[in-house]
Amino acid sequence: MIDWIVSSSVLIAVIIALRYLLKGKISLWLQYALWGLVLVRLLIPFSVGGSSFSVMNTVEQASVVQDVEIIKNVDHLEHRADGSVEGYFPSDYMRDFPTLVAKSKTDQEYARLQKLLSFRQVFIAIWLFGAAALLFVFVISNGRLASRLRQTRKPLNINCSALPVYVTQAVETPCLFGVFAPAIYLTPEAAADATMLRHSVEHELTHFRHGDNFWSLLRCVCLVLHWYNPLVWWAACLARTDAELACDQATIKRIGENERAEYGRTLIGMTCQKRPDLFITATTMTGSKNNIKERIILLAKKPKMAIYTLVAVVLIALTVAGCTFTGAKEGQQDFAPDTVSMVQMLSSAFPPDPITDAKIVEDLWSLYQNFEFTGTTETLDKESVNAWGITVTFTESGSDVSESFTIFAGGLCSLGDDYTKYHILNDGASIYQVFLNYFQAAQRGELQSLSDVKISVDDLEAVPSDVVDYAKDYLAQQIRAYQTGWPKIAPGCSISEAKISGLTQMNTGTAGLDKAIKLYLLEYRLRVEGNVDAVLIGGMSAVEIDGENWLTEWNSVGQPYLLLACDERGAEPLWERICVTNSEELYQYNTPKMLEQYGDFYTAAARELYHKYQISAE
Repeated sequence: MIDWIVSSSVLIAVIIALRYLLKGKISLWLQYALWGLVLVRLLIPFSVGGSSFSVMNTVEQASVVQDVEIIKNVDHLEHRADGSVEGYFPSDYMRDFPTLVAKSKTDQEYARLQKLLSFRQVFIAIWLFGAAALLFVFVISNGRLASRLRQTRKPLNINCSALPVYVTQAVETPCLFGVFAPAIYLTPEAAADATMLRHSVEHELTHFRHGDNFWSLLRCVCLVLHWYNPLVWWAACLARTDAELACDQATIKRIGENERAEYGRTLIGMTCQKRPDLFITATTMTGSKNNIKERIILLAKKPKMAIYTLVAVVLIALTVAGCTFTGAKEGQQDFAPDTVSMVQMLSSAFPPDPITDAKIVEDLWSLYQNFEFTGTTETLDKESVNAWGITVTFTESGSDVSESFTIFAGGLCSLGDDYTKYHILNDGASIYQVFLNYFQAAQRGELQSLSDVKISVDDLEAVPSDVVDYAKDYLAQQIRAYQTGWPKIAPGCSISEAKISGLTQMNTGTAGLDKAIKLYLLEYRLRVEGNVDAVLIGGMSAVEIDGENWLTEWNSVGQPYLLLACDERGAEPLWERICVTNSEELYQYNTPKMLEQYGDFYTAAARELYHKYQISAE
C-alpha cells in the first residue's frame, strides 16, 4: 500500500504544480484532462510492473519502507532465542507456517518491526472505518438529494435538449445529476430568464458530453479510498474547478464567441455563497466568489496554447506517469548481494549460518538470475506438495536490500513471500538439488567454491544452436550439483573438464504440427580429478580414456533427453524449452495403448510431456 500512497501523492503534487505554473498558458481542456492520470492512479491499488525510473526505487531505500515490505504479509512476529525473527503468514497462505523475516536482529530492531506491525494493523482498522464512514455519507447525501429532486421537480419542455430538463427549488445552481438516468435541473430564476436558461442548458449538456456526471462519481470513490490524504482532497477541489473551466470553454464554442461576455454575466449572476459539496455527484453551473472570479478571468483571457507548450506538457505528463505508475525495479543492477541465507521450510533442521564466500554467492546469484519459467500455477503439484522447500535470501549488507525465493523438490518456485503463485521452473529438479547440496554442505561446515568448468562441444554443426545452448545450460546445472554434493562423499574430487559428445534427434512424428515437438538424446562426459570410484553413486558410470577418468551421462534412470518445441512458420524458427526427461520416464509410455495411439514410445512421450507442461503453464 505504501507504493500506492507515495506514487499517487507524487503524481498529484506534480499535476498541481503544472496547473499553477501553466495557468492561462494551456487550453482548459488539457488542464482538466491531466486529472485523468491522477484519477486512474488513485483507483489502481498496484504498480504496473517495475522500472528503473520509478519513484519507488528511491523511496524503498528508506529503512522503514524496507521493514514494512519485509512484514507486509505477516500476521505476527516471534523473536527467537538465537536472535532471528520469524514472521507468520495469515492462515490463507500455507497453514500458518513461518518464514524467516530477518536474522540476527537486535532487540531494538525487533522492537521497531513490532511497532511497525502494530501501526499497520491500527492504520488498516482506522482506514477501513474512515472509508466506511465516508461511503455512508456519500450514499446518504446523494440519496437525499435524489429524493428531494424527485419530490420537487417539474418538467420543462426544451426542444433542443438531449436530456430531460426540470425546474426545482432543491438546488442552488443549475446542475446535471444522475449517472444511469441523468437529467438537467434548473433553479426557478434560471428558468425564468431566456438568456440564463439557454446558457444553463448548454452548459449542463456540455457536462453530459464530457461525461462529468460519471467522473464526479469516480472522484467521490477516490475520496472514500484516500480520505486520509490531504493531497487527494486538494486534487478533488481543483479537478472540480477545472471541470467547470473546460465546460465553459466548450460551451462558448457551441453558443458562439459573440456570447462570451453575456455568458460571463450569467455566471456572475448565479454566484453562490455556499461551497459545492465534494460528495455530491451533481455538476454545478457556478460556485463560490473565488471560483467565479477565476473562471471570469480565464474567460476574458481566452488562453491559447503554443504547440511547443503542448509538446512539453505531454512529455512531462508521460514522464511523471512512468515514474508513478510503475513500481521499483526488481533485481536492480546495482544490487550486488554478498550474503546468501538458506532455510529448509517445515524442517526441524537448524538453519546454517549465512554463506559469505564471495564466489559461492556470485555463482548462486548468477544461477538465480538465469531462472527460466514456463508458466505459473496456483497450487503445488502432487510431486512437490509434501516435499521440503528451501527458502533462499540474497542480501546486500551495505544497503540492507534483499531478494528471496523458495524452491521445492519438484522444481516449482515461489518468488519473494508470495505463496499464492508458483512458477514452473525449467529443470527445476536439478536446480533444487544444487541449493539442497549447498544447504547441507553449509550445515556440515564443508562449503567450497565452485570451480569454473569449460564445456566443450564435439562436431555438432547439424544441431541447431538453441538445442546446443539448452544442453550446455543443463550440463552446467549437473556440474554444480555434483560439485556441491561431493565434499561429503568424495573429498578432494573435482571436475576439470566437460564435453558434450552427442545430441541425437529422435523421431517423434510431430513435423506436421504448427509447433513441432523435438526430442534430443544428450551424451556428455565429465573428467574427474581424484578417486572416481567414490563418486559412482546413483548408478553413475565411468569410462577411462587415455588414462583419464570420465563420468558418462548414464545413471540409474538411464540417459537424459532434451524436449523442445519449435515453431517454424516464421522466417526464423522459434525454440521453446519444455523439460529434460530421461530413459526411465520415456519407457513409461511404451505401453500397448500408447503405441497404438502414437505409433512409437518416443512420439508418445514427447507429446504427452509437452501436453503436461503446457497445461501446467496455462
